[in-house]
Amino acid sequence: MQLLLNHPLLAYKMERFDRLLAEHYLVCFEDRIKLFILKNPEERYLDLLQYGKDVLERMPQHYIAKYIGITPVSLSRIRRRIFSLPMQNKYAFNCIMIHQSISYLLLTE
Repeated sequence: MQLLLNHPLLAYKMERFDRLLAEHYLVCFEDRIKLFILKNPEERYLDLLQYGKDVLERMPQHYIAKYIGITPVSLSRIRRRIFSLPMQNKYAFNCIMIHQSISYLLLTE
């Protein structure tokens, strides 16, 4: 193993891989910070519905609330507001369509 670690090409590739991995996680962290600064909890939940709907199917609500940075009670209020007023905005309508398709898939399995 020590022989492999002393190989110059392997050391270069390992250093490059580590740097790229660190850059990726830094960009992800910056995006998450921007979300908390620029968007309110309802917008963050709508983004999560739009881009992470497969995750929402498997996660308990209190984990989703913690990820968004709110309490489970606040998440429940946001969900009720989004799903009870479908034509308020295009995001709410899209969320209802996603919710209905998820419900349909769960019922047909």
